[in-house]
Amino acid sequence: MSDDYAAMSSAAIVAILVVGFVEMHTAVQDLRALIDSAHRAGLMNFELSSTAARLMNDQFRPLRRANTLWMVLCAAMTLALILTFLWAAIDGHGPARWLAAYIFLTTAASLLFVLGGALRKVSDGYSNIRYQIRGEAPEVVTEHESAMGTE
Repeated sequence: MSDDYAAMSSAAIVAILVVGFVEMHTAVQDLRALIDSAHRAGLMNFELSSTAARLMNDQFRPLRRANTLWMVLCAAMTLALILTFLWAAIDGHGPARWLAAYIFLTTAASLLFVLGGALRKVSDGYSNIRYQIRGEAPEVVTEHESAMGTE
C-alpha cells in the first residue's frame, strides 16, 4: 500500500460515512413521518389484525436490515481507518497488501451500499411520479389499505 492510496482511501471512507449517515438519518425521518401520519389518520392502533401487523412488519423489515448492514459497514470502515492511521504512523512501513485489500473491499462494499440506496430512492421517486401522472395508487398502499380493512 502506498501513502497516496492510504490518503485516497481514507478520504473516500470518510466521504462514504458522511453520505451514509445522512441517508440513514433521512430514512429514519421518513419512517417517523410515515408513522406520525398513520397515527393522525387513525390507521395505527395497538389492536391490529394479524394481517395488518404482518404487513407493517414487512414494511419495517427492509429498514432494519439496511440499518444492521450499515452498522456492520460502519464498523468495518472505522477499523479500516484506524488500521490505515496505524500503518501510516509506523516509520518505514511496509507494503501491507492485506490492509490494502481489506480497505478496497470495505470501501467498495460501502460505496455499493450507499449507491444502492440512492438508486432505490430515485427508482421509488420515478414510480411515485408515474402513479401520480396516471392517477393510480401504488400497489403497496392498496395492499396496506386492504389489510387495514379500509378499501
